[in-house]
Amino acid sequence: MADALFVVLSKLADSLGEQTLERISTKLIEVAPVLTDFEHSMKQIEAELLILQAFIAQVGTKVGDKAFDAWLDQVRDVAHEVEDIIDEYAYLEVQAVDTGSFFKRKFLQIKKFAAWQKFHSQISHVEARIQRLGEIRNRYGILSGEIDRSKKLRSPNRLFMSDSSYLTDNSEIVGHVDEIGRLTQWLLEYKQERTLIAVFGMGGSGKTTIASSAYKSQKITRTFNCHAWVTVSQTYQVEELLREIINQLIDQRASMSSGFMTMSGLRLVEVIQSYLQDKKYFIVLDDVWDKDAWLFLNYAFVRNNCGSKVLITTRRKDVSSLAVDQYTIELKTLQYAESWELFCKKAFRASKDNQCPENLRFCAEKIVARCQGLPLAIVTIGSVLSYHEFEEQGWESFYSQLSWQLANNPELNWISNVLNMSLNDLPSYLRNCFLYCSLYPEDYKIKRKVISKLWIAEGLVEDREDGTTMEEVANYYLVELTQRCLLRVTESNACGRPRAFVMHDLVRELTSNIAKKEKFGIAYGDASTTQVPPEVRRLCIQRGAQTLNSIGSSRSPLIYFV
Repeated sequence: MADALFVVLSKLADSLGEQTLERISTKLIEVAPVLTDFEHSMKQIEAELLILQAFIAQVGTKVGDKAFDAWLDQVRDVAHEVEDIIDEYAYLEVQAVDTGSFFKRKFLQIKKFAAWQKFHSQISHVEARIQRLGEIRNRYGILSGEIDRSKKLRSPNRLFMSDSSYLTDNSEIVGHVDEIGRLTQWLLEYKQERTLIAVFGMGGSGKTTIASSAYKSQKITRTFNCHAWVTVSQTYQVEELLREIINQLIDQRASMSSGFMTMSGLRLVEVIQSYLQDKKYFIVLDDVWDKDAWLFLNYAFVRNNCGSKVLITTRRKDVSSLAVDQYTIELKTLQYAESWELFCKKAFRASKDNQCPENLRFCAEKIVARCQGLPLAIVTIGSVLSYHEFEEQGWESFYSQLSWQLANNPELNWISNVLNMSLNDLPSYLRNCFLYCSLYPEDYKIKRKVISKLWIAEGLVEDREDGTTMEEVANYYLVELTQRCLLRVTESNACGRPRAFVMHDLVRELTSNIAKKEKFGIAYGDASTTQVPPEVRRLCIQRGAQTLNSIGSSRSPLIYFV
């Protein structure tokens, strides 16, 4: 940029005379070093932003680590500040390019020197903040590595969330009668080849519950020579899974004395192969998150033509596609009548015949409707309310504060933890797109064409530079979100292509809380929204929202209406 100004100066010398040239030269002496230094600083700060964004995407949020969360929140603020600097820089650059002739462009750059000059102080401020954050991390011993996080997730003192579903008594199961019947039929049918069966659905839909009902059925297990149940989870270790399978198939004391604890993964596979070679077995792999887990375990579970069965539960449709010949069950949410029956079983278990008192019926029906047929939410909220007094005012207060309760009540953490696992499993390119969807109102039909254009306009869709258009990439994102059971297709065209999607209310509630916490965006018009927090990046003003007098932000957020 500075070099170009010298070219302009030499060309002007021939036409403007010495006096005018002297004034321009004086201004140029002031401008050129600043612009040259600024170009270098901008390159550095753009590289810094890439690292900040990659770091934020990699570490996510640590479980139960408030110090790390507070520190990461500051890192996000710095990243947002850098984005603002780069955006304003790009705006000024475009203005200069849009100006007609070469001479006009260069004069405009000198004319707006004050606007360019302020970037220097802004960049210096950002660099100081980044340095300060590094000092804070070292001072308080804040760990940012994935190793510490995985240890928390795998703590031996914590049960896996799916374990409680496994322990559910069959008499407490409500709904999914057809699905349980189909699963039972497949497990009992005679078929020589090993059969892989998959049950998939969104988090909390009851996958583990119906799988455990089949696994604990003597009618089913007595038809097999041996059986085992292992929870895979997001943080599985292959060797640990193989040892757990061996411990269940073989006497635990025998496995300990045989040195299985020190064997390599390949040797453990050979041990399982040898044991299962001539047996009809039934293995359940609960909570499978990716295909890689199965690709390795597949070798351990021999194809011995004894009629063996392997059952997997997953939240992902692509994982369920491992099951061939249509041996797949998709769990939907419960019908309202089933939801009401399940809620009453939990909330009024101390009452005769689990009947809801008349004074609570209206409020109880609103609570059940809010759960939208999700068994996990119905069971958890019903169990919490079973300890409350059967007073109408107390229940109405609980319902009106349900959003806050879901985010802050430790007794309801089970719901948020289970649903947040799906969000935390999203790759970085999908996570922000999904947070964007949470800004829409409850039960809002998200149109494919509209959301695709908004994502692209916001810069949330990657340019793959392989001939694929950004519209096609955005459509791929939507397909992946539906396959992860985070969005549900509500409308399709004549060719079966999705036209509209909807989010489950509780998923939207929890996701919007995360979007607000991370200052990604906020929906103004929700009953739970009373003010716009500072530094919010996006503001969605929903229909029916009251007049918004002011926005407490140093940056004007993107505002749009639905």
